[in-house]
Amino acid sequence: MTSPPVAPESPAAKPKQSSSKVLIRNVLSNWAGLVLNMAAAFFMSPFLVRNLGDVNYGLWVLIKSTTGYMGMLDGGVRMAVVKFVARADANGDKSISKIVSTAHFLYYSVAVIVLVGTIGFAWAFPHIFKIEDTHTDVARIVVLIAGVSLAVSFTSAVSGGILTGMQRFDISNQIGIATLIVRTIVIVVMILMGYGLVALAITHLAMQILAWVVINWYARKIRPDIDVRLRDANKESAKQLYGYGSANVISGFGDLLLFRTGELLAAMFIGPAAVTYYAIAGTLLEYLQKLVITMAQTLHPFSSARQAAGDEKALQTVALIGTKMCFLIALPAMAGMIIFGHEFISAWMGPTYADVAAPLLFAMCVGRLFWIGQTSNGQILLGAGRHKQAMWFNVATGIFSFLGGMIAVQKWGLLGMAIGAAAPIVIIHGFITPIYTLRTLHIPLGRYVVECVLRPFAAFMPFTLTLLAIEHWYAPKTLWGILFSAIAAGPVLAIGAYFLAFNREERVRYVHRFIPGLNKPKAA
Repeated sequence: MTSPPVAPESPAAKPKQSSSKVLIRNVLSNWAGLVLNMAAAFFMSPFLVRNLGDVNYGLWVLIKSTTGYMGMLDGGVRMAVVKFVARADANGDKSISKIVSTAHFLYYSVAVIVLVGTIGFAWAFPHIFKIEDTHTDVARIVVLIAGVSLAVSFTSAVSGGILTGMQRFDISNQIGIATLIVRTIVIVVMILMGYGLVALAITHLAMQILAWVVINWYARKIRPDIDVRLRDANKESAKQLYGYGSANVISGFGDLLLFRTGELLAAMFIGPAAVTYYAIAGTLLEYLQKLVITMAQTLHPFSSARQAAGDEKALQTVALIGTKMCFLIALPAMAGMIIFGHEFISAWMGPTYADVAAPLLFAMCVGRLFWIGQTSNGQILLGAGRHKQAMWFNVATGIFSFLGGMIAVQKWGLLGMAIGAAAPIVIIHGFITPIYTLRTLHIPLGRYVVECVLRPFAAFMPFTLTLLAIEHWYAPKTLWGILFSAIAAGPVLAIGAYFLAFNREERVRYVHRFIPGLNKPKAA
């Protein structure tokens, strides 16, 4: 007798993993992808600088930064898709297809706008920045290709949002890692064969198209019940998407002012070559930011699901542990950058670059520390739909940071720009934003200070003293020597974090999951 056919199991009917397991899986998956991206970028930065030259590499960084401003046309729709998909998955809601169809229609429209806008921007690009005539034609061609690449990324944003909303960061990272490996190999071959910026831009476009195909295929596989039909796009769904996402895009504008205008100001007031020096210092901090952001991003769909379930306590708990983890990552990393920054850049890029970039790195570290410390809270407030006030804080920070940098660069150059941009970050993200978060999530100030400030600072101090001792007695001058120093001091940080940063409940609930056998019950 043949068995009757079994109906395919719907996504909502599949058994759910525990929240902590999903978070840990997503964080580890994101970090695995990030480590490989950092390794590739670490290798590619000096490779491109030496083969392209300061001016061409500065142009490449500048074009990526300026075309990134067109990403504001996203309108926050992708984050809204994450929110609605996560909520629908938590509640078993089947009426998500119209929202997703509307999001697709909006992004296709935006892609057309980007393509048209890129043509005008490519013409104006040499007139906005101090571009020499010998580089004008190449710069315009690369701007056009970068615009097409951005348009392609918009068309895959909804599918990426579906994967994130379903908390399948593992799939997203597998796609990212595969395209990263292929892209890196192709770029190295093309550059060694003598091709320049245009080949670099074409390679990035080709990999964007490849990622678009794979991401869309996986999204349909994970949620086959979502029926995408552009004719189902409607005004009501658009209002819901923009109503939630508009606040996020405004906050994103603040981030652009904070982290993408340094290259712009350097090119406008000094020249493309100055962008290279600024980018070297900024790249190291960007690695650190990405490390924290990839962890914090997992809290967005998690918080959306907890908010839908009315679990206020879970939001408070994850806010405290998230902020603590942000500081635990940022503090020792920045201590290492400050102590070994000059030696590291000298060994990585060359002594000439270190003399200019190292002081920039020191100045930028101060402001970034406070921004990074609030990264997880931003994602939690976003997922819980309580982020509008924090959004305006971020915009205010970006505006004041931009103005401070613009005024200072004209008087004191790159270093003055870095200091002028950092001061507003310290004031707003160091004090105002945390107070708002505590009031919104009803977290006592004393508990926050102890758990999220005093404990991480106490844990990182022994590590910092160890690094200072190594720097004094060993004084590493090579990348391998600096790496050995970090590894040697690592156990001090781990012990300090375990006993000083985490309380007993957190050690049992989170830390022990990473130590096999520690939670196994003892035999009677």
